Amino acid sequence: MEAEQAILAELRNMDSHEALTPVHSHDIGADEKHRIVPSHMFLKHKFDVDSGAYVRTKARLVAQGNRQRPDTYGDTSSKMVNILIVFVLLKVMSALDLDAATFDITGAYLNAPRRHPESLFMRLVPALTSLWLTLHPDHAQYVHRGSLYLRVNKAIYGLRNASFEFHIYLASFLLSSGYVRS
Repeated sequence: MEAEQAILAELRNMDSHEALTPVHSHDIGADEKHRIVPSHMFLKHKFDVDSGAYVRTKARLVAQGNRQRPDTYGDTSSKMVNILIVFVLLKVMSALDLDAATFDITGAYLNAPRRHPESLFMRLVPALTSLWLTLHPDHAQYVHRGSLYLRVNKAIYGLRNASFEFHIYLASFLLSSGYVRS
């Protein structure tokens, strides 16, 4: 039951970011069928770092991007921070007795819109389709052979270019906030 609640929370997260839009399978043209990727749901059990006690179950809906054509997207790599820079910053912070903090962006990739001009679709497996329909009973009209077909609007985890799309989104946000490239 807790797994189901975690999955529903992940589907609500997708909803709140408008990551997916239902489509009729017959509206996906013959020339677009190769752009349908299957979905997969990962479940992870979280435990308290100190006590080792179970805390909760977390779900993550991913697209099986390995089914995407690699030649469609060109460069999909995102920039990585140089680890040497991180160590230098930590050393300077230590010398100046400064504090450091980290944070998590919930559904980070879901903030980044897909910028690729070709439409991409995801097929929810029947078990996930059933759970989706508990949130959106009106989407039953889009179900075909037990599966729901959805247009992918955001950089869903698992897509070949998701990290690249998120990098572009984050970089433009930071630049518009006054940061400069080094």
